[in-house]
Amino acid sequence: LCAGCSGPTITSRAAVGEATWFVRLDTFLDARSAADVRFDHPAEFSDAELAALLSRVQAQERVGLLERKPLPQPLFSPGEIKQLVPGLQKALRSAKPIEWAVFFSALPGGVVQEVTSGGLFVKGNRLHVVVANHHERIPSGSDSLAAIRVNPLSPWGGKGVTLSFDPPRFVAGTQATWLGGSAAAAASELVLDHSAFLAETSAATAAAPVAPPPVAPQPVA
Repeated sequence: LCAGCSGPTITSRAAVGEATWFVRLDTFLDARSAADVRFDHPAEFSDAELAALLSRVQAQERVGLLERKPLPQPLFSPGEIKQLVPGLQKALRSAKPIEWAVFFSALPGGVVQEVTSGGLFVKGNRLHVVVANHHERIPSGSDSLAAIRVNPLSPWGGKGVTLSFDPPRFVAGTQATWLGGSAAAAASELVLDHSAFLAETSAATAAAPVAPPPVAPQPVA
């Protein structure tokens, strides 16, 4: 029980970022636990492809039965997309089959920080987007914040979020994931048919009409 509460021991590599954000590759330190995790890695995405996918992911805060549901919000702001995507692209490209990419982003504050954290991996030709924390206000310097930095897939303990994608036809499934190691809370996992989405996006771009070149003004006789 104590091991379940403290979570699995994580080992990391290929980290990039700063004090308020980072991207890296994680896996379990224990070889037997790591052997149980097999992903289709390395995975190739361009920065533009990954940005197009992540910009369509939405998060909706979970509420009680009698509470009014808030509207879904983009998982990432345009600034977060620009900040995180290059590192995530490089991480997935160099990931081993036992590794997954993780991200951590915190808005700087005083006594609290607003944290978004989670991870990405590819399995069965599907992109899995995992979110453990979305705009969670966590006390600065707390053990909880330190634990999330150690394992960004570890939920803080808030209400959590439900993930969706626009358009929804590319969603292959949603589920809970316990990669964070907590027996009491699970992160939200969105499974995307990313190949179909990117193929449709590419086809739409190719079919878009091209504006004719400007006509040079003719000299007046």
